[in-house]
Amino acid sequence: MDTSHYYHWLYVMAEKQERFRKKLLFLIIFLLSLSIFITNTYFLYVSLLFTFLFTLLSWWIKFRIDRQYSLGQDLQNIHILEIAYNKTPSQFEISHLKTRSGLQVLREVEKIKQKSGDDPDPGAEYSSKDLTAGNKKLTMMIHENSYWNHYLYKYTFEKNLQIMVVLILSILISAFVLLPLVKGILFYDIIKLIFTFLSFTILYEFLESTVKLKDASSSMLEIDNELSRNTTTLSEENLLNIFAHYVHIKKNIPTPSEKIYTQHRDLLNKGWNERNIAS
Repeated sequence: MDTSHYYHWLYVMAEKQERFRKKLLFLIIFLLSLSIFITNTYFLYVSLLFTFLFTLLSWWIKFRIDRQYSLGQDLQNIHILEIAYNKTPSQFEISHLKTRSGLQVLREVEKIKQKSGDDPDPGAEYSSKDLTAGNKKLTMMIHENSYWNHYLYKYTFEKNLQIMVVLILSILISAFVLLPLVKGILFYDIIKLIFTFLSFTILYEFLESTVKLKDASSSMLEIDNELSRNTTTLSEENLLNIFAHYVHIKKNIPTPSEKIYTQHRDLLNKGWNERNIAS
């Protein structure tokens, strides 16, 4: 099964674009702040034009990022079911999802397949154990993923808070220190309005994503606790409801970055292994 390669590269591409977009948003704030000190009308128009174009570009990039994350999560959810029940839930759906992933993802997947040949699937560890019931395998995967996602969302939330502090400080410095220095004419009043609108639009976006991360982290912890309490008594209906809830949570949240995953991987592995030994 090459499904895991597809969603992996969708996540990689989305993460790269996400990093670029964050830099672009800070550049927009910088250009708006810079425009305050420009006295030449021509250069002022140019600065505002680039600010407007960069804003449109950031919105377009966000659309692409959301699309890639959504495709990746759909493929990953199907992959979980493939591993649990040793069959593809819907070959029709998965073929369409892979096609929508694009040529760049296809080329990267083909490179991996040529290099690795028939390497085992990353999730095959669940099938290698003596677990004949698909429900039990699905429970194990949801349980471990909810544990990891709870902490990864939590770390991403804390990182977003740091970015928000820097962003708020930048806006406040510009609003209360730089803007009062602007000449009191109509054209500069327009600049103030543009600055205020775009600044708070960007700030609202960061605030919204940060709140979603906090809620998602708490929801993943609830799933983790639910499965910890009912590892042997969970009915199939309840399990599928939990899986549907798990899918719904992930659908609204971008996958945590590779950097955050790498930074905390050993710590989370240690915690999960200790939990398994204790149980």
